[in-house]
Amino acid sequence: MTKFVALLRGINVGGNKMVKMDDLKKWLAALGFKNVITILNSGNVLFESSDHDEDVLAKKIAGKLKSELGHEVGIQVRSIEES
Repeated sequence: MTKFVALLRGINVGGNKMVKMDDLKKWLAALGFKNVITILNSGNVLFESSDHDEDVLAKKIAGKLKSELGHEVGIQVRSIEES
């Protein structure tokens, strides 16, 4: 398993595009990610995955968030080693 950080853009800023961190954690766990940890209300998430392709991981997360929230969220995924 590789450790990653997902950086979500434009959520929970000024009361716009609000996302509960408990929901975010649950949604990423539903994608099969392990040891999902959210960081405050920032939209930054630490997780582990057996998939090593950052672009594939970002697309999986983006698709899940679009289905749950009804709008697109910009996402960057980086391995912890790379950050």
